[in-house]
Amino acid sequence: QGPAHYVSETYFGTLYTAFRTTTCVEILYQSARDPEPRWRRIEPYAVLMGRRYYLVGKDADGDTGYRQYRFDRIKGMNATVDVFKRDPEFDLERYSAQAFGSFFSEKEYGPVRWRFAPSAAANARDFVFHPDQVMTEMHDGSLLVSFTASGWLEMAWYLIQWGDAVEVLEPLELKEMLDKVRRGGIGIWP
Repeated sequence: QGPAHYVSETYFGTLYTAFRTTTCVEILYQSARDPEPRWRRIEPYAVLMGRRYYLVGKDADGDTGYRQYRFDRIKGMNATVDVFKRDPEFDLERYSAQAFGSFFSEKEYGPVRWRFAPSAAANARDFVFHPDQVMTEMHDGSLLVSFTASGWLEMAWYLIQWGDAVEVLEPLELKEMLDKVRRGGIGIWP
């Protein structure tokens, strides 16, 4: 539901086959750091869907960590016959819970604390902001929501909807980012 980038159905078909056969895919990927797209061979593990769609996978050429590849930056995708051994320890729920939305960043991962004003607390109580959240009723009627995740920009985009009824207590970088978003000073688009 809601706005999302268009994703080629051909990509989903290619990935469906790759998931079932545990075969690699090749993607022509335009990263934010590279001026030109380049082909990468990926061991695909999952697709995360949200405001952005991400392919979760490992670089088949030796990278041991999981990475996320934005679908809107995939300029081409091909099936391969290269079989890989799927990591039996990979848990999609655990992996995706590291993020607030669909974006995960190791450097942003950490404690998050928001305080909802008494006027918004009843409404905020009805939300699941994160699967591991802890809600604490404060003596002044406000609500403290705590969890551990990454994805500050997605958090800031979400929190802007709450206006001044929410205060970011932690992390400081998210608090500063939300202030910039509120002033229109952030140069990153959805």
